[in-house]
Amino acid sequence: MQLPTASDLRAALAAGPPLLLDGAMGSQLLASGFDLARDYLEVEDGVEVLNLTRPEQVRAVHESWFDAGCDLATTNTFMALPSVLTECGQGARLNEIVAAAVREARAAAEAWSDEDRPRWVLGGAGPGTDLPTKSGRSRAAVEADYDALLRRLTSGRVDGLLIETCADPIQIAAAVAAARRIGDEPLLLSLLPGAAPLAEAVAAARDHGVDLLALNCGDGPGGMEAGLAQLRELWDGPLGCWPNAGATGPEEPAGIGPIGPEDFAAGVAELARRFDLRLVGGCCGTSPAHLRALARRLGRPDSDGFYAELESEDELDDEPADDDE
Repeated sequence: MQLPTASDLRAALAAGPPLLLDGAMGSQLLASGFDLARDYLEVEDGVEVLNLTRPEQVRAVHESWFDAGCDLATTNTFMALPSVLTECGQGARLNEIVAAAVREARAAAEAWSDEDRPRWVLGGAGPGTDLPTKSGRSRAAVEADYDALLRRLTSGRVDGLLIETCADPIQIAAAVAAARRIGDEPLLLSLLPGAAPLAEAVAAARDHGVDLLALNCGDGPGGMEAGLAQLRELWDGPLGCWPNAGATGPEEPAGIGPIGPEDFAAGVAELARRFDLRLVGGCCGTSPAHLRALARRLGRPDSDGFYAELESEDELDDEPADDDE
């Protein structure tokens, strides 16, 4: 079997129908009850360290997304920028952490790919732990930070790069510039709704040949509508969205509660229809159940081959009876 390629991914994103991205890797790993000393190496919430200490569990989460019907998995490297790893005492393990992350995501994708249904791997990078426009960190320093992570991801054989949860114009410009200096892999850029400067982000995306712009996290599917409408006015290329499943802590907006799989799927599917989205998925708090519900709502098969858009029983009842019956 010929494995899917980056060019296949770029073509699929451009053509539609929407591909299905994975859900919340961090939420799934943090819910697994790993030991702070043994598994996290004393790094609180340090899920990237699990690439080294519990790689089989990282791979299992990737496989759970593919089992639910997802087309793409993102490497477990959201907080693996060198500056972030250095802050938590793991900077010397950058090479190992990234290599292990790519290895486990790639192994899961290859196990689930076939000629009719390719699975892709995105090398993921988050925003870091500061906003450069407020912290005073220079664009050159931010760009070097992204260069170090993205270069290691691409050398590990990912199919594309995903820079997500972006809210700072310096960070956005530096990240996409670093990505394009490294190579021509499909590049996806996702912004934090209500925080990211959309016009500046779109300009940076155009300047550096970003393949898809998206919004992620936010306040559930309902919190994405205004931002997607604004983004669609500014950007005529492929668009995506992966909301969270509602509030996960007291700092979240009042009145936003956990969103169950069916409500989440219905909301995201409606956004996909209204805004012609080419990539959808889930952010914080989304589980394989959320992605399975979304896959079925979009008419995509899960591991059992079921589809959401089957004819209803009423429609079947309305069909004319067979003359022989």
